[in-house]
Amino acid sequence: MELVSFSIGDGGWVRLELDGRTEKPFVLVRFADQAGRLRVRELYLEGKITEGVLRYLSGVSAIEDIVNEVDPTIADSIRSHLILPGADLCRAAGHYSTSFGDNPGTGRGAHWISEMFLQQFPKALRPGVPDAPDPVDLGSRSRVRPIDAFLDAPMTRPYPDAFFERVADVYRRLTKSKLAPAVAIAAANSVPRTTAHRWIREARRRKVLEPAQAQGRAG
Repeated sequence: MELVSFSIGDGGWVRLELDGRTEKPFVLVRFADQAGRLRVRELYLEGKITEGVLRYLSGVSAIEDIVNEVDPTIADSIRSHLILPGADLCRAAGHYSTSFGDNPGTGRGAHWISEMFLQQFPKALRPGVPDAPDPVDLGSRSRVRPIDAFLDAPMTRPYPDAFFERVADVYRRLTKSKLAPAVAIAAANSVPRTTAHRWIREARRRKVLEPAQAQGRAG
């Protein structure tokens, strides 16, 4: 079992570091006491997600066993800090589109950041502060319909012009969306990328698709 370094914070938060790993991202986990066992309820990761980082997190997945069974002193230390409020990242993340100002939609002067901490105290210790609401999503939403790159290639050859007109149409929409046409077409039709490139070249040969640009050619 790898050596794990712990830095214990408030509200169940713990910073973890697995010794011996070349990639050591900033990883925080938040524990909650559930029926006498500390269980991970939140995880925070900062940095680029790479294969090495994912392997790192696979080691973090065993952290509950380490905390509860390998070293009880760690569990005791985490529990002693559970009574102190910590950053409620689940709620904070729900305000990802909120500027620093009054609690949105409440008409109160209290700020959601301060309430995020106060709401973790028992009611008797926070008069006038309401219970924490369920996590909210205050971002502006938009819906984007994925581009359908399926071409339904005929079973027999030669392929008709109508097929390559479809190739040209899909190609234009993919390039307009800054996507790599050959990659998307190959994936949507379960064909090698070389086949997608061949279809694109044939569409150009039949003059249903514009010639490729000399520079910045989409592929």
